[in-house]
Amino acid sequence: MKRNKLPALCAAVGVLVVIGVVYWPVHSAGFVWDDTVCMHDSPGLRHGDFWSQLYSSAFCGWKNYFRPLTVAMFAVELRSFGVTPGPMHLIALALHLANTILIGWLAATLSRRGGTTMSWTSALAMALYGLHPALIEPVVWISCRADLAVTFLMLLGLLANGAIRGTATRAIAIGILFFMAAMTKEAAISFPGFLLLFDWIGVEADNDRLSVKDRLRAILRRQWPVYAAVLATGIAYLVLRFAARGFLINPSGPATMSLAARSQIVPASLLTYWQVLIWPMASMAPTHSFEAKQFEVFSPSAVAVDLTALAILIAGLYWTWKRNPFGYAIMAINIALFPVLRVISAQFDPSLYHERYVMTGLALATALLPCMTAYASSQLWKRPMLRVAAAIIAALWLGAAILNIGVTLPLWSNHARLWQWDLAKDPESTTALAYLLALDDVDNQQKHAIADQVMSRHTTCTTCLINVAAFSIGEGDSARAEAALDLAIVRMSPESGDEVWQAYIIGRGQLNALRGDVPGATEAFTDAIGIDPSNPKAHFALALALASQGRSIEARAEMEKTLALLPPDERASGERAYELAIKSAEKSMAGKRTQAQ
Repeated sequence: MKRNKLPALCAAVGVLVVIGVVYWPVHSAGFVWDDTVCMHDSPGLRHGDFWSQLYSSAFCGWKNYFRPLTVAMFAVELRSFGVTPGPMHLIALALHLANTILIGWLAATLSRRGGTTMSWTSALAMALYGLHPALIEPVVWISCRADLAVTFLMLLGLLANGAIRGTATRAIAIGILFFMAAMTKEAAISFPGFLLLFDWIGVEADNDRLSVKDRLRAILRRQWPVYAAVLATGIAYLVLRFAARGFLINPSGPATMSLAARSQIVPASLLTYWQVLIWPMASMAPTHSFEAKQFEVFSPSAVAVDLTALAILIAGLYWTWKRNPFGYAIMAINIALFPVLRVISAQFDPSLYHERYVMTGLALATALLPCMTAYASSQLWKRPMLRVAAAIIAALWLGAAILNIGVTLPLWSNHARLWQWDLAKDPESTTALAYLLALDDVDNQQKHAIADQVMSRHTTCTTCLINVAAFSIGEGDSARAEAALDLAIVRMSPESGDEVWQAYIIGRGQLNALRGDVPGATEAFTDAIGIDPSNPKAHFALALALASQGRSIEARAEMEKTLALLPPDERASGERAYELAIKSAEKSMAGKRTQAQ
């Protein structure tokens, strides 16, 4: 027995080493996308009331975001490492490796239940999960920490469910893990479904001759305290969420799509995620924007999509009932995808899909690989050539996956490269356009082209227009800056968010300053600070405006506030910019006094 276990253990360790080597470049990756706005630039997590940040504050201004444990991880890391992204990336990689280990552990557990000795498939399961290109995004993008953590907690919950024999202890442990998962990310809503599925698998392994009714009775007799604990902790989470936010789902969010569009987008999303699971290399990108109107047209192709999605659902249910491990895997994936298919009437994301959302379903499907290979070996693989072909396909897939990670990882490691990639994939991506206008390491020639593109079409992207204005002000082009701000105010609504309104007001203040209306600029910057006093940009702009009026004491006080709010790596440059502005203002005022004399 020991001789049989050692090769499998060595294979599992080898897989972890390969994953670590392939992903090691993340240690030098930077902050990208929301990392920059919500962690690097925002002082909220670096200092202030820690507990308020975790519970009552809307992280990064997102009203529906209630993930206290995720925010706690960010806060602890930012207060420990400052604004150095390297250690935060390594923590994400460590979580990814931990999830891979848990998958190998769960796969080995299921393999023993099924009576198979094919333990090498546990290592293969770890490789297919750990090297799946769809998981590049959460490993290298710090803001996706919730996806890694919620998968870790749900895997722990399933392992605890199978390992803990005492009913009370098992119920308490699983209740706690489910509550922690819910406090990490809303996708934990899938956990009760996973729990029931794996209980079904466990009961049938104990006695394959039980009828469906007897299996369900056996599950309830053994597990009702566990289900009661999950229900109680789920209610506790909802109570805490409502107390913190005042709602369960933000009622003032974006307009929901029509029933006709949603009836088509659900099956279309499901098939897209299945394609991502099988061959993710085809269409990877940071965003996948879509128009809801495209799903309101009923066509033969839409019917084909609907029927295919329905076939996947029915196959999962039927094969699970028939005790087929492939059915278990299909069910696990479908349950995991349920929260992101827009079944509920809510428009939670402007992208049709994100590759990272397949993470938990992929984890459970790969953990079931020993059961699937054992079943295939006994039912399908009567000929050795089929096994050889399957091994070759797996090897080629893993090789392609490693190459894809090597190519894609650098794109996710740098802010400018990320959005250049997104714009190349989707020239209409408003997210890419908005970020490229705001980044310092994008050349002005491209920014001019993007600004022209934004201004020449009827865009609904208010952030794009505000960033066009900011870029134009830096170029001294007050006419285009005013035109962009005029369009932005028309496009904005009460749902635009405080961050967008504050950026607009700062833009108005900067335009006033460019035109010499310093009192008007001072008033605008003061109003912007009133919206969010923790924004260093507003304080810095006000400090410069006050300095240009000779109000040096007030200007210095605002600059002190700015320096306290700036990220540590920008404080020195911010102070230098202020001192240069002060000298320029003093020189200008001295010249005016000389002319007056």
